[in-house]
Amino acid sequence: MLVDDLDLVLARLLRDGVPIVSRSSFSFYVELPHGLTLQLLGSKMTLAWSETFNFCRFTTLPPTSVHQPLNLAPLPPKMPPLPELAPGHHSFFSTKPNGAERAVLSYLGGDAYNMTGVWRDSHRYSDGRCALLAWIQLPGFQIHFVQQFRKAEGSKKVADVEAYLEQLHSMRVQDSFFDNRVAFSVPSLDPFEAKLSSDGQPFLRANSSVAASLFLRLPGGVIVELQQQHDAEAGARGGTRLAS
Repeated sequence: MLVDDLDLVLARLLRDGVPIVSRSSFSFYVELPHGLTLQLLGSKMTLAWSETFNFCRFTTLPPTSVHQPLNLAPLPPKMPPLPELAPGHHSFFSTKPNGAERAVLSYLGGDAYNMTGVWRDSHRYSDGRCALLAWIQLPGFQIHFVQQFRKAEGSKKVADVEAYLEQLHSMRVQDSFFDNRVAFSVPSLDPFEAKLSSDGQPFLRANSSVAASLFLRLPGGVIVELQQQHDAEAGARGGTRLAS
């Protein structure tokens, strides 16, 4: 999620002792209940220190590091109002980021993000040496596929999870893991369905009182939803945008 001043959100987390992980110049991660991780990105963060990404650092389970105080400055006596958070990107763990990237470009559109500066500056050694990042730029939003070679894995490896999800997602019915997805609003589902059908790629259509949806499965078991509002004029006015 994007917000200019990260201190507006960070103040409450530091006050309440909620663990965070800070990375890059102005970014931090916080875990939501049940293991969901939210990253906030901005252009200002003065209340906590941060460090650059280090994809080459090995991590272990259980972690060998300890919780560290991140405060750099006194907290404000009165908590600032919470800002509106805009979506910036969604990151997926992946053992096949290039294949997932090709699938997005083929069936969702967008552009392959130029990673030259990313690999050289902000995310060094993520060019296949210590990690491999593949980013796709969609209108106002990015999808990131992240393969980590040196980071801790639990008893179920990333590849095991991907294999399980690919087998689970039959694309004949929705399953409980469909809810971990991004969805985009589109004027019409027809061109997407035509492309998937012509390539023999599985997909699932669903209908509600509000919209028709098309679900597709990317390599690694990632589910993406395309949503067409029943009000065709509203969908056309909205263009392609993040739906949920």
